[in-house]
Amino acid sequence: MTFKLLGVISSDLTWDVHVSNLSKRAKRIYCLWNLSKAEVPECDIVYIYCSVVRSVLEYACAVWHPGLQLSNKLSEDIERLEKRCLKIIYPKLSYSEALEKSGLVRLDTRREDNSEYF
Repeated sequence: MTFKLLGVISSDLTWDVHVSNLSKRAKRIYCLWNLSKAEVPECDIVYIYCSVVRSVLEYACAVWHPGLQLSNKLSEDIERLEKRCLKIIYPKLSYSEALEKSGLVRLDTRREDNSEYF
């Protein structure tokens, strides 16, 4: 049994439940696939990705990112979701090339930057 306070902190004081919930909520990836198949311009799909999926993956990251440093697996799980999204948008590019072309920064880097002020 778990209890979540403010939608982020669980009763066992780990981030496993939160990251699992992020992964479930980020299943909006399907809309990116549909947009890609409809030949929507890549820059528009990136904008929708940032608005619909990435915003979920970064929800309250300043609070929980320091806890992820203890578990690299959880950080990798979140990064894997972004890799999947960018592979849908840019199917012929590697992850680093897709980041460069889209003008995005890795999620773990953004979380680090956002949490350094707290």
